[in-house]
Amino acid sequence: MKKYVLICLIVFIVIGGTASVLYLIKSISKVGVHGTLYINEKIITDKYVNIHQKYAEIPLIEVLQNSGFDIVWVDNTTAEAIYQGEKYIIDLKEKSFLREGKNDNLITPTPGGNTFSCKIVESNIILDSNTVKSIMFRIGRNLSVIVDYSKSEVYINIY
Repeated sequence: MKKYVLICLIVFIVIGGTASVLYLIKSISKVGVHGTLYINEKIITDKYVNIHQKYAEIPLIEVLQNSGFDIVWVDNTTAEAIYQGEKYIIDLKEKSFLREGKNDNLITPTPGGNTFSCKIVESNIILDSNTVKSIMFRIGRNLSVIVDYSKSEVYINIY
């Protein structure tokens, strides 16, 4: 992939000049690069992880499972996520993550953020790393997200 990008850059410089190179770089940053997710120094998955210029897209279910949640699928689109006796409902159709008995969807853009991304892939909600941090903070879990762009790796540390 890196060789391909380098060759494209050279061709664009020779043929199209600086404007073409800037366009190519901007296009790559929008698409993102496939990456690998680590949680608490343990490799979790390389599925669904996409690294962008200012954030990473990561699978919410994987983060929840690796931070102490028990996930029980009720049907193909609905799951219960249980953490320390508290129940949350994940609804893939509605793209929602609700505390049982509340109508407050925890999947919301972070205030002042400009990286919100939410999509459903297979049986997972793929969110931008800033939204995942916000969700975990709102349920009483703190985490840090570090993106190593040179290795295409995302490191999450849960406290």
